[in-house]
Amino acid sequence: MDRPGSEAPLPQRSIQFYSTVFLLIALLIFVIAITFSFQAVQKVDQHLNELTDANAHQEIDHVLLEYEEGLRERMHLLADWDETRQQIDRVAYYTYWKQHRLLENQDIPEGLIDIHLYRSDGSILVRTEPELLPNMMQALPASEPEKIMVNPDGEILVHFPVFDSRHPGARLKGYIGARIDFLGLLAQRQINFIVPGSLEMNSLSAPIALDELVDQVTYEIPENRDVELLVDVIRQTLVIIMLGALILSLMFYSGAIRLVERPLNQLLHHIRSLQSDSDNDRIMNERLVLKELDHIRVALNDYQYQLINVHENLDAKNQELTELAYHDALTGCYNRRAFDHHWNNWIDDFAGTRLNISMVLFDCNHFKAINDTYGHEAGDTVLREISNTIQDTLRAGDRLYRIGGDEFVLILLDSDQMSAKNLAERCLEGISKHDFYQLGIKEDVRVSIGIASAVSTDREALKQLHWQADVAMYHAKRPSNQAVVCFTAEMGEQGGSVLSNAVTTAVHNAIAGSDNMIMYYQPIQNLESGEVEYYESLVRIREQGKIIPPSEIFQVVESR
Repeated sequence: MDRPGSEAPLPQRSIQFYSTVFLLIALLIFVIAITFSFQAVQKVDQHLNELTDANAHQEIDHVLLEYEEGLRERMHLLADWDETRQQIDRVAYYTYWKQHRLLENQDIPEGLIDIHLYRSDGSILVRTEPELLPNMMQALPASEPEKIMVNPDGEILVHFPVFDSRHPGARLKGYIGARIDFLGLLAQRQINFIVPGSLEMNSLSAPIALDELVDQVTYEIPENRDVELLVDVIRQTLVIIMLGALILSLMFYSGAIRLVERPLNQLLHHIRSLQSDSDNDRIMNERLVLKELDHIRVALNDYQYQLINVHENLDAKNQELTELAYHDALTGCYNRRAFDHHWNNWIDDFAGTRLNISMVLFDCNHFKAINDTYGHEAGDTVLREISNTIQDTLRAGDRLYRIGGDEFVLILLDSDQMSAKNLAERCLEGISKHDFYQLGIKEDVRVSIGIASAVSTDREALKQLHWQADVAMYHAKRPSNQAVVCFTAEMGEQGGSVLSNAVTTAVHNAIAGSDNMIMYYQPIQNLESGEVEYYESLVRIREQGKIIPPSEIFQVVESR
């Protein structure tokens, strides 16, 4: 029954209705998926064409670069040829030398149309017919001694200087110029990513550099038959998937009606019969076809028996949870919650008796440095080994508590201060003998121990035991003191405060550069004139809104 003022419930529908809706949604999803798949195939086709074009452009660029490097090397060899220098000085045999020596040289560039030598002023050495190279060339500047240009006819014009010798700073004797049918060479070169014979050059208005020619050529990209076949296969596959999805959806629809709706109605009838029948032991014997629904039937049959077992085990579980809540998961000893609970109960229980009670506080020195240096796993192992060593030394019935990250406390009943100190020294001896080197820790693991004792009849003294043991423990941390220190009245008068973990952490954070340090400025007045002559700056540490006095700060500094 709906509560007044509650939101209107969603309309109830049958499984048949939702199965129909699911069938329609599934078909719609498949149609959308196929549409997107076809679009993806088209994008892949377009991407492959773009990739082929980029590869063709890159390959042509590589061919140009490779040819330019070879051309420069050949022209350098011809320009450095001793006979080339000799012909510039003695032109009498130039025509014969050109036909029988120069043109037969193995370093002549491919596709050569004509080649000539020029004087240093740019004039041709010997005029010939026909004139395939200019009779006069402009002298090349010193900043650009070599020139390779492509003219509008797709031919390369090359001018290279000829020096008097190969030594740096040699005198310019002249030039060697060549005309090369580069477009014809490029058309003969096989390029994998373009249609053979489709390479053409755009019309040029002026000569351009050879490395700029790649942007002035046009070509055709061959059709990729593999991609077309792949597209056809994908389309056929998508159609088959669509038909298969339609068949599976219809099978799901009919199966949902037969395998889900009817068994659910049987389960509903059984549950209603349990609600209306006073005989709660009634079970449903007829097995259901669907395995999961049959599991529900079995679960309903077992429900009554499980309720009885649950009530019987509830008390035992509560007791077990209480024990787990009072023990430390890492070391196995009692935790801080157990310490507070047991200690408060003991103070009340021992109120009418006279019993010596000692509290022993253990603290691992520089545990944070061990944790940071060797890792948390090694630090956890150190704490477990310390806990196990202490518990092995205790008397029967003594309880060890872990009340902080690296702090343990021991409450000794019917034990005076001397007995507690002897026990603490045995624990310290056991810890010092433990081999922590096997954990990879190269430094000695040291423990500081503070002891405080009181008589159970003095309730106020019992409440001070923890504070006193804490003060004694921090005195034990000082380099000049023993590792086991018993509390005395003088210790309580010296600082007036406990070097608690909070104070220690605040001081360390201030040294590390946190923003808990604040400045005060104290005016210093002239007593005669009353004027402020200067200010004295004072640094203070603030922790949780409170100012830590210097007396506590210097105790931390001294103890560390």
